[in-house]
Amino acid sequence: MSLNCGREKDVAAMLEAGHWPAACDAELREHVVGCARCGDLVLVASTMQQARIAAMGEARLQASGVIWWRAQLRRRQAAMEAIARPVRGAQWFAWLVGLAVLVGFVVVELRQGGLAKVEASLGGAGFLSGDVSLMVAGLVVLALLGGVAAWLAMDPMDRE
Repeated sequence: MSLNCGREKDVAAMLEAGHWPAACDAELREHVVGCARCGDLVLVASTMQQARIAAMGEARLQASGVIWWRAQLRRRQAAMEAIARPVRGAQWFAWLVGLAVLVGFVVVELRQGGLAKVEASLGGAGFLSGDVSLMVAGLVVLALLGGVAAWLAMDPMDRE
Protein backbone atom coordinates (compact mmCIF):
# COMPACT_ATOMS: atom_id res chain seq x y z
CA MET A 1 0.00 0.00 0.00
CA SER A 2 1.62 3.21 -1.12
CA LEU A 3 1.07 6.61 0.49
CA ASN A 4 0.50 8.35 -2.82
CA CYS A 5 -1.76 7.17 -5.59
CA GLY A 6 -1.33 8.38 -9.15
CA ARG A 7 -5.09 8.45 -9.76
CA GLU A 8 -5.94 10.37 -6.58
CA LYS A 9 -5.86 13.73 -8.42
CA ASP A 10 -8.25 12.39 -11.06
CA VAL A 11 -10.68 11.16 -8.40
CA ALA A 12 -10.45 14.50 -6.52
CA ALA A 13 -11.13 16.44 -9.74
CA MET A 14 -14.22 14.29 -10.47
CA LEU A 15 -15.49 14.75 -6.92
CA GLU A 16 -14.89 18.50 -6.98
CA ALA A 17 -16.68 18.90 -10.29
CA GLY A 18 -19.59 16.79 -9.01
CA HIS A 19 -19.13 14.14 -11.69
CA TRP A 20 -18.60 11.21 -9.32
CA PRO A 21 -19.71 8.46 -9.96
CA ALA A 22 -22.11 9.01 -12.89
CA ALA A 23 -19.83 10.90 -15.30
CA CYS A 24 -16.57 9.04 -14.81
CA ASP A 25 -15.30 6.04 -16.70
CA ALA A 26 -15.62 2.46 -15.42
CA GLU A 27 -11.84 2.11 -15.09
CA LEU A 28 -11.67 4.93 -12.52
CA ARG A 29 -14.59 3.45 -10.54
CA GLU A 30 -12.83 0.06 -10.49
CA HIS A 31 -9.63 1.77 -9.33
CA VAL A 32 -11.48 3.42 -6.41
CA VAL A 33 -12.87 0.02 -5.35
CA GLY A 34 -9.34 -1.46 -5.31
CA CYS A 35 -7.41 1.54 -3.87
CA ALA A 36 -7.90 2.23 -0.15
CA ARG A 37 -6.65 5.83 -0.39
CA CYS A 38 -8.97 6.77 -3.25
CA GLY A 39 -11.84 4.86 -1.59
CA ASP A 40 -11.36 6.88 1.61
CA LEU A 41 -11.26 10.10 -0.42
CA VAL A 42 -14.58 9.23 -2.11
CA LEU A 43 -16.14 8.22 1.22
CA VAL A 44 -15.15 11.44 2.99
CA ALA A 45 -16.11 13.69 0.07
CA SER A 46 -19.48 11.96 -0.37
CA THR A 47 -20.24 12.25 3.33
CA MET A 48 -19.36 15.94 3.33
CA GLN A 49 -21.51 16.58 0.25
CA GLN A 50 -24.48 14.81 1.82
CA ALA A 51 -24.07 16.79 5.03
CA ARG A 52 -23.91 20.03 3.04
CA ILE A 53 -27.06 19.15 1.10
CA ALA A 54 -28.88 18.31 4.34
CA ALA A 55 -27.76 21.56 5.97
CA MET A 56 -28.85 23.61 2.96
CA GLY A 57 -32.27 21.96 3.11
CA GLU A 58 -32.67 22.92 6.77
CA ALA A 59 -31.59 26.53 6.32
CA ARG A 60 -34.55 28.79 5.66
CA LEU A 61 -33.39 32.17 4.55
CA GLN A 62 -35.70 35.11 4.93
CA ALA A 63 -36.21 37.74 2.31
CA SER A 64 -33.52 40.41 2.30
CA GLY A 65 -36.10 43.14 2.88
CA VAL A 66 -37.16 41.56 6.16
CA ILE A 67 -33.57 41.23 7.31
CA TRP A 68 -32.86 44.86 6.39
CA TRP A 69 -36.03 46.03 8.18
CA ARG A 70 -35.07 44.18 11.37
CA ALA A 71 -31.57 45.62 11.23
CA GLN A 72 -33.01 49.11 10.89
CA LEU A 73 -35.30 48.49 13.87
CA ARG A 74 -32.38 47.29 15.98
CA ARG A 75 -30.30 50.29 14.96
CA ARG A 76 -33.09 52.72 15.78
CA GLN A 77 -33.81 51.03 19.11
CA ALA A 78 -30.13 51.20 20.07
CA ALA A 79 -30.03 54.89 19.14
CA MET A 80 -33.18 55.60 21.17
CA GLU A 81 -31.71 53.82 24.20
CA ALA A 82 -28.50 55.82 23.86
CA ILE A 83 -30.50 59.05 23.71
CA ALA A 84 -32.83 58.07 26.57
CA ARG A 85 -30.04 57.58 29.11
CA PRO A 86 -29.06 61.27 29.38
CA VAL A 87 -32.71 62.34 29.24
CA ARG A 88 -33.55 60.04 32.15
CA GLY A 89 -30.58 61.47 34.02
CA ALA A 90 -31.81 65.01 33.39
CA GLN A 91 -35.29 64.04 34.57
CA TRP A 92 -33.92 62.58 37.80
CA PHE A 93 -31.80 65.68 38.29
CA ALA A 94 -34.84 67.93 37.79
CA TRP A 95 -36.88 65.89 40.27
CA LEU A 96 -34.08 66.03 42.83
CA VAL A 97 -33.65 69.78 42.40
CA GLY A 98 -37.40 70.30 42.75
CA LEU A 99 -37.47 68.13 45.86
CA ALA A 100 -34.49 69.98 47.32
CA VAL A 101 -36.20 73.34 46.67
CA LEU A 102 -39.39 72.11 48.31
CA VAL A 103 -37.54 70.77 51.35
CA GLY A 104 -35.53 73.98 51.57
CA PHE A 105 -38.73 76.04 51.42
CA VAL A 106 -40.35 74.02 54.20
CA VAL A 107 -37.23 74.17 56.39
CA VAL A 108 -36.87 77.95 55.94
CA GLU A 109 -40.52 78.56 56.72
CA LEU A 110 -40.47 76.33 59.79
CA ARG A 111 -37.41 78.19 61.15
CA GLN A 112 -39.01 81.59 60.56
CA GLY A 113 -42.20 80.93 62.48
CA GLY A 114 -43.91 78.05 60.80
CA LEU A 115 -46.34 77.77 57.98
CA ALA A 116 -48.79 80.12 59.70
CA LYS A 117 -46.64 83.00 58.48
CA VAL A 118 -46.91 81.65 54.92
CA GLU A 119 -50.67 81.48 55.20
CA ALA A 120 -50.76 85.04 56.47
CA SER A 121 -48.51 86.24 53.65
CA LEU A 122 -50.78 84.60 51.08
CA GLY A 123 -53.86 86.36 52.44
CA GLY A 124 -54.61 90.07 52.47
CA ALA A 125 -54.11 91.95 49.20
CA GLY A 126 -53.12 88.79 47.33
CA PHE A 127 -49.39 89.52 47.04
CA LEU A 128 -46.71 87.24 48.34
CA SER A 129 -43.94 88.22 50.72
CA GLY A 130 -40.38 88.59 49.38
CA ASP A 131 -39.02 85.17 50.44
CA VAL A 132 -42.13 83.32 49.37
CA SER A 133 -42.35 85.11 46.02
CA LEU A 134 -38.75 84.19 45.20
CA MET A 135 -39.45 80.57 46.08
CA VAL A 136 -42.62 80.47 43.97
CA ALA A 137 -40.84 82.19 41.06
CA GLY A 138 -38.07 79.58 41.28
CA LEU A 139 -40.58 76.73 41.20
CA VAL A 140 -42.36 78.28 38.20
CA VAL A 141 -39.07 78.65 36.30
CA LEU A 142 -38.12 75.07 37.19
CA ALA A 143 -41.50 73.80 35.93
CA LEU A 144 -41.15 75.77 32.69
CA LEU A 145 -37.62 74.49 32.08
CA GLY A 146 -38.80 70.96 32.79
CA GLY A 147 -41.55 71.37 30.18
CA VAL A 148 -39.11 72.74 27.61
CA ALA A 149 -36.69 69.86 28.29
CA ALA A 150 -39.50 67.32 27.88
CA TRP A 151 -40.59 68.96 24.62
CA LEU A 152 -37.04 68.89 23.28
CA ALA A 153 -36.67 65.22 24.28
CA MET A 154 -39.73 64.23 22.25
CA ASP A 155 -39.45 62.63 18.84
CA PRO A 156 -39.68 65.39 16.19
CA MET A 157 -42.54 63.51 14.51
CA ASP A 158 -44.60 63.65 17.73
CA ARG A 159 -44.20 67.41 18.29
CA GLU A 160 -46.83 68.42 15.75
